[in-house]
Amino acid sequence: MPLSRHCLALLLATATPLPAIAQHAVAVAHPIRFDVERFTLPNGLTVLVHSNRRNPNIFVGVYYRVGAKDEPRGRSGFAHLFEHLMFQPTANRTGDYLVPMTTAGARDVNASTLADYTEYHQTVPTNALDLALWLESDRMAHLTGGLTQRVLDDQRAVIKNEASQTPTQVSRPEQRFQRDLYTPGHPYTRPVIGTTEDLEAATLDEVKAWHRTYYGAGNAILVLSGDIDVATARARVGRYFADVPRGPVPPRIAAPVPTLTATRRVVYHEPVATPVITRVWSIDPRAARDMTLLQLAGQTMTLPGPRSVQSALVGEGKPAVHLSAQLDPGQLSTVFSLSMAVRPNVSVATAEAALDAAIARYLAQGPEQRQLSAIAALTDQSLLRDMQDNVNVGLQMAVGALYLDDPATLLRQRDWTAGATSAQLLEVAGRWLSRPFYQQTILPGEPEPLPPAAPAPAATSSTATPTRADPTPVVDRSRMPEIGPFKDKVPFPKITRTRLANGMTLIVAERHDLPIVDVDVRFPVGTQANHRYAPGAVQQAFGWMSAGTTHADEARLTSEREHSAIVLDAHIGATTSDFTWSTLTRNVDAGFALAADMLRNPVYPQSRIDAYNQGASARLAAYAAQPQVAAGLLLANALWGDGPGGKLPDPGGLRPLTRTMLTDFHRRELGGDGATLLVMGDITPAEAHRLAERHFGDWRRNAPAAVPVMPAPAAAPRIILVDAPGAPQSQITIGQLVPPHAIDRRPAEVIADMTLAGEFDSRINANLRQGKGWTYGFEGSIADTAHGPRVFSATGAIETDRTADAMREIQRELTAFVTTRPITATELEARRGAAIRAVPAGLNGDAAVMQAILRANDRGRPLDDAGRAGDALAKVTLETVNRVARETFRPGAMTWIVVGNLARIEAGIRGLNLAPVEVRDVYGRRLR
Repeated sequence: MPLSRHCLALLLATATPLPAIAQHAVAVAHPIRFDVERFTLPNGLTVLVHSNRRNPNIFVGVYYRVGAKDEPRGRSGFAHLFEHLMFQPTANRTGDYLVPMTTAGARDVNASTLADYTEYHQTVPTNALDLALWLESDRMAHLTGGLTQRVLDDQRAVIKNEASQTPTQVSRPEQRFQRDLYTPGHPYTRPVIGTTEDLEAATLDEVKAWHRTYYGAGNAILVLSGDIDVATARARVGRYFADVPRGPVPPRIAAPVPTLTATRRVVYHEPVATPVITRVWSIDPRAARDMTLLQLAGQTMTLPGPRSVQSALVGEGKPAVHLSAQLDPGQLSTVFSLSMAVRPNVSVATAEAALDAAIARYLAQGPEQRQLSAIAALTDQSLLRDMQDNVNVGLQMAVGALYLDDPATLLRQRDWTAGATSAQLLEVAGRWLSRPFYQQTILPGEPEPLPPAAPAPAATSSTATPTRADPTPVVDRSRMPEIGPFKDKVPFPKITRTRLANGMTLIVAERHDLPIVDVDVRFPVGTQANHRYAPGAVQQAFGWMSAGTTHADEARLTSEREHSAIVLDAHIGATTSDFTWSTLTRNVDAGFALAADMLRNPVYPQSRIDAYNQGASARLAAYAAQPQVAAGLLLANALWGDGPGGKLPDPGGLRPLTRTMLTDFHRRELGGDGATLLVMGDITPAEAHRLAERHFGDWRRNAPAAVPVMPAPAAAPRIILVDAPGAPQSQITIGQLVPPHAIDRRPAEVIADMTLAGEFDSRINANLRQGKGWTYGFEGSIADTAHGPRVFSATGAIETDRTADAMREIQRELTAFVTTRPITATELEARRGAAIRAVPAGLNGDAAVMQAILRANDRGRPLDDAGRAGDALAKVTLETVNRVARETFRPGAMTWIVVGNLARIEAGIRGLNLAPVEVRDVYGRRLR
């Protein structure tokens, strides 16, 4: 369950251009349907409803107006503690909340805690709505009846492990910023995860009191988005939530918006590759229009353009390698920040002076109107796409209601964006960004100790007496509702497949409900080809296609993207690569023309290559500094050796990339042969074929080098240890090669995978997290690659002193799974049913459908195969799933990668006698 920063990005952020390949657009006018119905139950529960019948599923989210900012002295971490406790038993339900939800086919059952609120969400099949509402209302009203000292202690142990995992913690620079900018004790200076001391001191009575104070219906917003109408929502919500107590009116936190009377500059040290300068301005959180326009200003500052800050600072001979802008709104305070990574060998003073000059120029001139129109168009296009996704719509409604008391806030933001002028942005940016700011400079070096945060204010009482619920319950709490008839039919688009003269496969999937066309060109080459060229060659060959072609330089390509509202991106896998673009229907010809030019005629400027090579040592240093991140690469090397699938970085330095390598890669690997062109959206097969022949039909026939099918090394167990002195946890990763993809085995394999390690309540995670409390999570799966042997892997961070114990438990679970404790009939029924019912949610949105089509094409299957996945899963028997499990998982041939503090864990691991033990560094060199 993720931790989030102290505030959400503005609702408009869903339309922010992606950085992989710069994206622009021009003004677009198309109606966006965003109907929101809002009603309130007598007990104060606010309900927001959006109807979208496209797919048979519903997003169900509950948002409580309580977060880390609301925690008084001695209660730090309570909001986040409840993020965990709310999944535990209630007075009416035994077992974990996740079990009935996942069994019903729910997807993304999770929660998160912020400074301003705590939220719980899931996407359920339409037939499981009653179950979801029963479960949500039950834990809102009756959680305390199931809370015991054992439950509290178990979840405290899980949170301790979560706190030790670096990715879930607020970074030191952000903590320093919070304590530097805000007054001591300000609500936004409190760590969301809390302090160990406060969590350990919490009593069961205090925890129950927190629930009674903040988890009443009057303090919550219920969001329903998807296959539902308002009448149904009123009836169902009224039935399940009518008897939930309103709860008291909780104490509300007030704090002044920070105001700087003079610029403040601070310098700290962190293990970074290059200095980073970040400037932060405080913004009034009530200024909704200003925040929207400031976010627009941030985009115009950081996208290429003649007046942008980015163009003045980033590029060959300029002081920065990266520039980003961010607006973080909160209920108590909003901040706008600019962050610049300084180019190696450029002094911080020089970079800071250049930043001063670039900002001053922007505040004097403002952005180009053309660029503003481009961003407005891209915003509309992105919002059109977002309306397909019930999760995105639900989030938009909830955050609008929480921050601005308007669930349709995005429509106001859209109007502000569409009507924005350069003069308006100049006025707003000048008014806020000409004020004193906070500047934090991070230099490479040993971090300074982080001083303790100032204590929060003492607790205050709630301001009202709890209001009782309807004394006559209208729902039976003695049993959960039955899941209704399952809507298992996924509305797959009409699909046709043909072949162009040069060997390129053309697939067209028609869907005419939105005026958008999405295109994906997939090539049968990925990062495994880097061994024939240089590290990063494949990634850069695609990434630099936007840097110029033989027909147009980078500026002209940018102009053409702006003019036609084209969104481009690239995605590189191990054995395949995808170049994608998206346009409105009216611009589809221009999109094909631009994408074809970039794909077929890139020039790969030498300046980009030189800059990339100059950063090689910094990339190598960053890799060496984070041994936990190296675990996956070390496992691949252990399984595949030094070939294409397992090559590790060379400690002597990375092989330089040359233009010849890039042009050779392009000539050999990219062309018509083996490529697939998938076109989906508001287009006919005839029109798609015409465009494909016009722009790609005469592309050369190439002969891409086949990725070698790497023979599986001898299947012998081994343990590889990597030292990470002082690490608070051990990163354990296990893996082995499993048989190639086979359609007759895959459904049973999916169920076996789910049971062993692929779900939250899988056997390994249930043992280590739920049963022992030694980890925040230990999960894994089988890589679903199309050809050749695949890799099963699972990983998790374990308490240091429990490393050997956890390895013993993992080995015990693996062995029992294929011997003494195979999958039971009960497990099969639950996992099979969950997988079947989750099929529609897995195809929610055009992007998911496109990937399903490409996956089927790669495997030689019918292109609508994913829509019939439930039929294949339904045929899996107990005998079949256990036979496949035995053939797939070999406990006696497992490879273990353990990264941790060897001074504390090595002896215990060796004492297990699980396998021969080796100690290696992150480059794979054996040390002993």
